Amino acid sequence: MVEVAELGRQFLSSFCQFVVCRARKALALRPFNESLVRQRCEPFGEDFRGDAGKSLRQLRKALRTGREAPQDQADTGFAAAVLERGLVYLDITADDDFFRRIEHLEGLARANGGRAVLSVGLAPGLTNLLVKAAAAELDTIESARIGILLGIGDAHGPAAIDWTLHNFRKTRAGTIEHLPFGDPPRQYPVLPFDFADQHVLRRTLTIADVQTFMTFDTPLLSRIMFAVLRRVAASAMLTRLFRALTPYARLGSDRTALSVEVHGTKAGQRLVRRMKMQGRKEARITALIAAMVVEHVLRHDIAPGVHHIEQILSIEMLMPHTPDDAGITFKM
Repeated sequence: MVEVAELGRQFLSSFCQFVVCRARKALALRPFNESLVRQRCEPFGEDFRGDAGKSLRQLRKALRTGREAPQDQADTGFAAAVLERGLVYLDITADDDFFRRIEHLEGLARANGGRAVLSVGLAPGLTNLLVKAAAAELDTIESARIGILLGIGDAHGPAAIDWTLHNFRKTRAGTIEHLPFGDPPRQYPVLPFDFADQHVLRRTLTIADVQTFMTFDTPLLSRIMFAVLRRVAASAMLTRLFRALTPYARLGSDRTALSVEVHGTKAGQRLVRRMKMQGRKEARITALIAAMVVEHVLRHDIAPGVHHIEQILSIEMLMPHTPDDAGITFKM
């Protein structure tokens, strides 16, 4: 079985054919050979100019140092520069507004033989594949509910913290629902949260009603953190304090889990299909999925254009190649 570290080396050794953006998750790749990054990546993209060249330089630096890129892309110029050269652009962001702008590059990609793969990671990513698998077992689909459990004790970068607090400003009291996590299943309080997967799946799988929810390590801790984070998000001073203290506070675990429910009909009967995943270290899972997607695109004839992960892969294709040491378990 290929180890996670070996997948990472494959990921980097293939980088001369890929441009992987949104390097905020590059920390998970830090243990891999820095000289290999330099050897494989330095000759690549020398003709990139302006903002595209700047973005590539920031990405290289993030991959070498394990630090976050200074900021997300402001526009699609970098992705366009990659696609018009007939290369592959892979993005591990979770921003649907940016996805929609990349999707508008479909014509450019097709005309030049370029390929973009979006929704790569835990959520969006594995969540998309689990919904696709559950929906495939039904004749008609009415709705899908996606639950994402994140460990508060996991390492979360400043960009992830800012994004979380920004979305907590949009949550309302009284919107708590419940979803089962774990094996045996246990009901957790969950809050509707603006993850990109729900928006993407409405477009790619044409499921009209998709909702994504978030929760934390335990039901009790989730209820406490929902109240705390709402309060923090509403105050600029508390937000600054929270951002400063979070890297040093390790409350909770590094556990992560997914719980997916798809409602529909089969042979005229109303049914609910459920899929689950459990693992640790969300950023490490995202890096692993990115490496596996790179390997898949290298080994298969993916049509030019802009694709989301569920349009080129299935959970059934991914599971047999998931390394044993990744610590990821699925319940289908």
